[in-house]
Amino acid sequence: MAELVWQPLNGQLGYLLDEQLRARKWKRAVMVAAFAGARGVALLLSAIAEFRTHRGEIAVYVGFDRRGTSAVALRMLLAACDQVFLVHNPDPRQIFHPKMYIFQNDDEAMVIVGSNNLTATGLYQNIEASIVVNLRLPRDQEILDTFDKQLASLPVQGVAALTEERIQELEHKGRLSHDDTETSEEGTGQEGVHEPLEGFGPQPVPPLPPMPPMPSGPRKAATTAPKIAIPRRVTVIQPKVARGVPTSASPSDVVLRWYKRLPRSDAQQVNAGTNPTGKLRISRADSGVDHTSYFREVFFAGLPWAVEPKRGGDLEVAIVPFQVTVMGKGVGTIPLRVDHAAYRVADQRNVPTVLQWGKALGATLRRRDYAGTYVVLEKLADGSYRLELTADEPSGYIT
Repeated sequence: MAELVWQPLNGQLGYLLDEQLRARKWKRAVMVAAFAGARGVALLLSAIAEFRTHRGEIAVYVGFDRRGTSAVALRMLLAACDQVFLVHNPDPRQIFHPKMYIFQNDDEAMVIVGSNNLTATGLYQNIEASIVVNLRLPRDQEILDTFDKQLASLPVQGVAALTEERIQELEHKGRLSHDDTETSEEGTGQEGVHEPLEGFGPQPVPPLPPMPPMPSGPRKAATTAPKIAIPRRVTVIQPKVARGVPTSASPSDVVLRWYKRLPRSDAQQVNAGTNPTGKLRISRADSGVDHTSYFREVFFAGLPWAVEPKRGGDLEVAIVPFQVTVMGKGVGTIPLRVDHAAYRVADQRNVPTVLQWGKALGATLRRRDYAGTYVVLEKLADGSYRLELTADEPSGYIT
């Protein structure tokens, strides 16, 4: 039986992938995409972790032509999946451009072929089309084998196992996108602005879903030749339990809260000739916590973190979907990069955890002077996060 997913009119492929990864019936999953973005991967990480917890194994084939794939997305995939392979032809006349998703167990399979990239806009927002084919095994084994044979037929010289060293090489050569919330191919999502054209009216665009934070699988780079892996049991790193979270809390209860009054530097207000930092330093403020470890190990505990090796040591990166409110006005869910580096602390107990405002919020801060207002970060009982800019001092810290 075949079904058409005509996104977003009768569904969004990201929700279907999430549902199948959590179904506890599949032993094997394969994802094939031309491009991967940090937001798109982050929105599936918790489902991938659950899939691997229940003895599923997942392999990913992804291209990176035209800088359509994010370095952060690759690091997330490397940390979360069993096998990840890069596909590339150095001849610029040909790029790797298929989009295919396969789920299989001993008795049945689901094959999805369409236009959806492994990006947030590709999986949830763009107008896309995919055919979903359900197969019965062994009756339809020959059909399933066709897809596997095509993957196996990729030229050996055009497929490479993903490693951290390979990511660093591609970064050094400028072959990857460094927009950590979306790829250049799919656009920024939050800020896409186009000149109006005669004859084209506005159309509804579905919002991106919030991502419940979950752990990723253990970091493991594939080193063998490209092949579909045989399922095996893997161990999933369990999240640390944040202090102060009552077991009886309702999903909307605030269980952790931090805030501080914005200095001019964090508010992106700088003197002429000086560039804004684009960052919020998540400092101790008046909370009384040990800021050198609290935000990484408690406040943002359980999120999937990717590791970026730096000269001073490892830089850990997470993409956090925040429900954002600015002066009482909700502006939606915006994924923002949070990074943590223990080497920043040194002997001066400097701030090791930093939030990057991103393009949309950064532009908002630069347009108006928010220095002296409060930035509030909250974690809710359901694991989601909120960020608020407000003139009113919050009622207190919750740690």
